[in-house]
Amino acid sequence: MTPSVSTLISIALKFAKRAQEKAKTQHANLSKKRQKLLKKVAAAEAEMDYAEKDYAKALKVSQKLEEFAEV
Repeated sequence: MTPSVSTLISIALKFAKRAQEKAKTQHANLSKKRQKLLKKVAAAEAEMDYAEKDYAKALKVSQKLEEFAEV
């Protein structure tokens, strides 16, 4: 006994809907993961900016001390 065309279409539609739901869930999960990573990147960039400013200050102090030592 062969299944009817409407039965096959119904089965295919169920599989397509499941695949759509899985893709939607996966997209949502990856979107959340992406947002977390973007926050980490922003935090790392802020930390780098702070470190660069700290380095610049330390370099100025070092230069001043060298100038003072030469006098």
